[in-house]
Amino acid sequence: MTIRINWRAIFLCVFTLSFVVLVSGEVAQAKTYQVTPNSKPLIKTKNSNQHTKHYYLLKGYLERIEKEGGGKLILKKGTYKISNNLYIPSNTTLELKDGTKVQKYNQTGKANFKASKSLFLLVPSQTVKKGKQVNGYAGSKNITIKGYGSATIDLGKIEKAQGIVSAHTNNVRITGIQFRNNHKGTFIHIIGSMKQNIKNNHFLYATKQTTTPAIRLESAMKHAAVLNYAWIKHDQVTNQYVTISNNQFDSQYMAVRTSTYNKKAHQTGIVIKSNQLKRMNNTSLYLVGWANPIIDHNQFDDTMGKANATIELRAVQTPVIRKNMFIRSNQMVAFRTLSESLQLGLSAAKNTFTLDNKRDLLTNKARQVKQNIIVLPSGSYNQTGNKAEIMDEAEFQKDVYHVNHDTKPLNRTYELRPSYTSMTKDYYVLRSIFEQLEKQNGGTVYIEKGTYMLTNTLFIPSNVTVELEDGVILKKALETDATTMPLSNSIFQLVPPSKANKKASVREYDGSQNIKIYSQGRATIDLQHKYFSFGVIMAHTNNVVFKNIDFRNMNSGHFIELDASQDVLIDACTFEDSTPSENMVKEAINIDTPDRATKGFNSEWSSFDRTPVNRVTIQDSTFKNIDRAIGTHKYSGEGIIKGVHYESKPHKGIVIQNNIFMDIRNDAIRAMNWDGPIISQNYFKNIAVGQSGKRGILSSGSYAPRYEHNTFENVGRAMQFLPWRNNVNAEEYEIIYDRLDEEAIRALETNIGKDLDEYFIRISDQYLVYTNPKKVTIIKQ
Repeated sequence: MTIRINWRAIFLCVFTLSFVVLVSGEVAQAKTYQVTPNSKPLIKTKNSNQHTKHYYLLKGYLERIEKEGGGKLILKKGTYKISNNLYIPSNTTLELKDGTKVQKYNQTGKANFKASKSLFLLVPSQTVKKGKQVNGYAGSKNITIKGYGSATIDLGKIEKAQGIVSAHTNNVRITGIQFRNNHKGTFIHIIGSMKQNIKNNHFLYATKQTTTPAIRLESAMKHAAVLNYAWIKHDQVTNQYVTISNNQFDSQYMAVRTSTYNKKAHQTGIVIKSNQLKRMNNTSLYLVGWANPIIDHNQFDDTMGKANATIELRAVQTPVIRKNMFIRSNQMVAFRTLSESLQLGLSAAKNTFTLDNKRDLLTNKARQVKQNIIVLPSGSYNQTGNKAEIMDEAEFQKDVYHVNHDTKPLNRTYELRPSYTSMTKDYYVLRSIFEQLEKQNGGTVYIEKGTYMLTNTLFIPSNVTVELEDGVILKKALETDATTMPLSNSIFQLVPPSKANKKASVREYDGSQNIKIYSQGRATIDLQHKYFSFGVIMAHTNNVVFKNIDFRNMNSGHFIELDASQDVLIDACTFEDSTPSENMVKEAINIDTPDRATKGFNSEWSSFDRTPVNRVTIQDSTFKNIDRAIGTHKYSGEGIIKGVHYESKPHKGIVIQNNIFMDIRNDAIRAMNWDGPIISQNYFKNIAVGQSGKRGILSSGSYAPRYEHNTFENVGRAMQFLPWRNNVNAEEYEIIYDRLDEEAIRALETNIGKDLDEYFIRISDQYLVYTNPKKVTIIKQ
């Protein structure tokens, strides 16, 4: 049998496989070329001379990279004068080292060889030579033009010169370049392209005669504003996903502009973010026919005196304009129709704007602008009006923020929330101020006389003073009038707002620091008997003062939940009136540890690290008609829980002096696991009347206490010391015992009693054994 071999088929197969391997490997193994201004060009023609040598130098290497399927061309330090168009193919990186300048040059030295108007055209040279057109996004792709240090593209003030033209391209990155000296031309002209990233560039020094932008974004259509190169197909394709970020624009006519309006499609995915724009000769951003653009965190400066707005929008759909700074602007944002500007008879193509867009708009700030009001396109805006008032920067960074019933939130977006009602207004005003104080690292809130309804928790950051004018009443509201926001259970929580919703965000004493809530006269915090409500919740704080505050009307919560805090002063306050709780154990001031085992603290921003209080002084205050004045529910002791051994965490440095305790329903003070406490020169009257076993002070686990010179009137027992163990929760912790040294015993003898059931202090040293206690006699008045 004769075997016939088809050598042609085998050759074609091998060739094809080799070609695929070659092409697929080309980009991964792309070559890098480096040149200097003195390098020898790869090609030489009749037009080669001293005027065109740099043009032919770069042209030769770019064409070689095109043949090889991609690569990198590095321009080393020096000036490259480019007379004619340079074509950049796909998969190309053009890198300009520090000190490199690519300068547009209009001399060729040849009468029959005219200089062009552009520097870089992002299109394969073969496409242009063969007279082909590119369409869609099928032109050059994966191009990077990157500069280092002072790398510059200089248009040399040549009239109508273009820096970079990107048409029908996909995935282009331009970064680190200083663009300079445009004269009636554009540095970057993007036409019908996708995924364009322009970042960390400088655009500087347009001539006074220039009326073109630094960057132009246009659809691929026939229009005077669109470059008319033969290789660009006018197929109506729009730009998509263009990001212009972290650039500086200085002394330009405009920064970014679109002039064409495409009836078929909008330009989409355009993001202009974190740029600095100053000394524009006209509008900074001129938007036409964009959909859902994002203009975010930019700074616009020095457009005052110009008739135009800083940002102008025509036929733009739902733009996000947020967190920008406008400085010396004549008009910050203007919404206009196409018919006004382009005379196209397209009055139906209007701007569209939503309530969410309005919320974003209100996050912008202004400084020295001519007018703070922005008039919005027609719309309902949930009946909030078609105007947006931008806050002046002067309203921020104050040392003192004054609050009265006419004050509006610093964060104007709060006014647009469904939960913003007449009942929640005071909450949102104060919330916005505390959030700002965290950003500026502190300040003072001065609340003017009046009654303020507080529906929800206000989180207080470090270095904040809250001064309440004489007669101020802060009330815990009983309703919000908003179905989207239920009431909270507390008025104040001393934790930075940014950490309030983060689990375990604070620990030990590293939370809010240096807080003072006080009045020079008298001010009131009224809980209005709302069930399980709190005036203040604090933990992991340091250096906190309350002074001249009258706490009123508690119901099964606490006026102050005081946990894991250091250097706290409660001075000249009153704590009056509470609804009797089931077991009569709800303290006005609760001193506890944030401990998962005891379940005595519930705010999830705590790390629950069992931190005790350290140095707390409560003085010159009055406690009246409440279950209990001051006390600890559960202690964090020594013991093994779920296989983990824990050491005892006693509270230290508690001082309670010169206070009045009157008409208390249970033991007035419940000391538990307190180390070195001082309870001195207090007056106790009518404590648990009719309950002979109750005490003015009940102590368990006090170490070297000094309870002295107190007066007890109409109390069953003045004091009692007894061992204790947690019940229900954290029973695993060991029993705690009082340890009274000789000085502690002598201190007990200085206390005074009047109308008591017994004139001695009971000291028990066995758990659950109350018979035959040690007795210390006190002074009978």
